[in-house]
Amino acid sequence: MKICFIICRKYDDSPRAIREVNSLAKHFDLHVIEFDKTGNLQNKKVVNNIQITRAHAKRLFAFNFLNAPIVLLTLLRSVFRSQADAYHCFGFIGLIVGILAKIFTGKMLIFDAYEDYPYQFSKNASNKIFSRIKASVMWNIVYAFESLFLHFADCVLTVPSYGDVLLKRLQIHHKFVFVIWNVPNPDFFENKKSISQQKNVKSNIIYVGGIAKNRGIFEILTAISLVKKQRINVNILLVGTNEINNIEKYLKELDILENVTFTGSLPPDKLNQYLTCAKVGLTLYQPTYWHLRTKASEKLFIYMLFSIPVIASNFPGLSEIINTHNCGILVNPSDSKEIAKAITYLLKNPSISQNLGKNGKKAIENKYNWKIEEKKLAQIYKGLIFNEKRK
Repeated sequence: MKICFIICRKYDDSPRAIREVNSLAKHFDLHVIEFDKTGNLQNKKVVNNIQITRAHAKRLFAFNFLNAPIVLLTLLRSVFRSQADAYHCFGFIGLIVGILAKIFTGKMLIFDAYEDYPYQFSKNASNKIFSRIKASVMWNIVYAFESLFLHFADCVLTVPSYGDVLLKRLQIHHKFVFVIWNVPNPDFFENKKSISQQKNVKSNIIYVGGIAKNRGIFEILTAISLVKKQRINVNILLVGTNEINNIEKYLKELDILENVTFTGSLPPDKLNQYLTCAKVGLTLYQPTYWHLRTKASEKLFIYMLFSIPVIASNFPGLSEIINTHNCGILVNPSDSKEIAKAITYLLKNPSISQNLGKNGKKAIENKYNWKIEEKKLAQIYKGLIFNEKRK
């Protein structure tokens, strides 16, 4: 059986997509169709015996929505050429391409709804030229299309959310919805040699993720400044894409320019070398609609994989994991003083920190790891194939 994996974002920057593709490739023939909006990447490449084809489309108009038909047709052409038996659609735009392909070919369609798409589209709208009222209209429009499109899918995958909000909403329109957790694959982090053995890395705090306001970057940096004022040795490593303009100016104002190191985004084999040095990991989402409903964070699980105690936002979903496994400290993510207090406590109490880290590692080994999700994904596909043969 051949599966065409359709993704409308950069494949190499999508850990969930990479895990799914590598897992499915153990059982099926995989062909990844990736949309390259830059036009700078090579048309085809092979990674781990998996063929990746990049569909290129010229940007003819200033507004993205005017270019959408060109993007869809470009992707659709590549999908048809794959001659696949099933379409695995990663994301909302990928779903539209998959539906068009299914209408013409009648092949199976699997939709990975890894985000809350009505919320994402309405959030983007409200941040730009739309008012809150128009953002609400946008939410209802996208929800209506999502509800309609789900009927074309043979199966829907999604991510966990607190109270199963996302799962329950999808189940209104589809009876075959399965949760696949965003958990790390330990095999991606095989090389655990510490970077400190190669370079003079002094960071004892680590943050992995987008460096953005809604991820709590300003509260984190203020907390680092407060810890430094206590004459405690504190240095933070920020791993991810920086979305803040003139952040160096802010660091100078806080007098922590020498206490902060930026690495940019890192592949797993490089990231793990820094994780082995860290004493504390930070996951401090700010109270937005989706963050408050987040059941888990992939970065949280990565910290736990490396036995790093976590300081996390005291939201219901994250609290459930931290409290159940006793692997970190919960704080108000908008309170820099509370964050600083938690950092100070963990740095001053290494034995407690180590125990929290060990608890997190144990939870990863027993529950939150990709090997469990991989088996679940394979069983879902085998069930779909069985049902298809019975038709």
